Amino acid sequence: MRAARPTDLTAILALVNACDVAELGHADHTEADLRAEWGWPRFELEHDAWAAEGAAGELVGYASVWERTPGREYDGRLYIHPGFEEVACDPLIGLMEARVRDRVRNGAATTTRGASVRATDGLAIPCASGNVARVERLAHRGYAPVRGFFRMEIDLTTAPPPAVLPPGFVIRAVRRGPDDALLHAVVQDSFAEHFRFTPEPFEPWVQRALADELFAPGLSFLVFHDDTPVATSINYHAPERGWVGMLGVRRPWRGKGLGMALLRESFAAFRRAGLLAAVLGVDSENADGAVHLYERAGMRVTQRLEVRLKGLDQL
Repeated sequence: MRAARPTDLTAILALVNACDVAELGHADHTEADLRAEWGWPRFELEHDAWAAEGAAGELVGYASVWERTPGREYDGRLYIHPGFEEVACDPLIGLMEARVRDRVRNGAATTTRGASVRATDGLAIPCASGNVARVERLAHRGYAPVRGFFRMEIDLTTAPPPAVLPPGFVIRAVRRGPDDALLHAVVQDSFAEHFRFTPEPFEPWVQRALADELFAPGLSFLVFHDDTPVATSINYHAPERGWVGMLGVRRPWRGKGLGMALLRESFAAFRRAGLLAAVLGVDSENADGAVHLYERAGMRVTQRLEVRLKGLDQL
């Protein structure tokens, strides 16, 4: 076990995609995905990511921790090559937990001193529901299931129906830079009631969401009503598929078909760009009925994930 290094990028990508193939049937990540995560605010590669090497020096495991909410919420990522789960899982999780304890102990906790403990405070690690060995290992270490998420997809070889907006609404493509503040405002409002949402200041949010080299402003959209931005779909360009990264509608304008219009406009833009499929991730318990919206748009569930969490007081 050792700290991850920038020179590990290619080997880590190969490992992550080997895990994707085992769980999804195809590779699903690019170098740009890893570089984006490594560039997030509050992430330090030399302290927040680790590599596990086999006897011949080959990379067999990778783990990382991101401080989602200072002193409170931490997101873990864990990839282990099939066949090495039993020997690499516990040591990597142990490093993740130690890093969280170190962050909380050395200053981050002062930002939340006196605040009440929330059910989502702790280290959360997502796991494919079909990875029985991982699910059992996390449960043994005290990680309880707190949420389920779906990965949903749609084939775009056939043209989707056109977007339809109610009278008084207009939709246009995003302009990187001039629209950054509008996108931030819509996302912060739209996701305020979502699971594990924490308001994020403008500059860190832009660094994490829009500075990503896969962000595609020309394939992303804003909806306006009387010059007020009311909904957005922030999308990303991956090989052969488009990612609907954040689709949100401000509460006063929900129930008007804006979500469906954004989906269809995004699908059409992806198809014009030569992308063969659209993909997104969604909270399976989304209170606004997002799963049903995506199903009506023609998307289907292709993977089920569960988020398992261990509270700060148990780490």
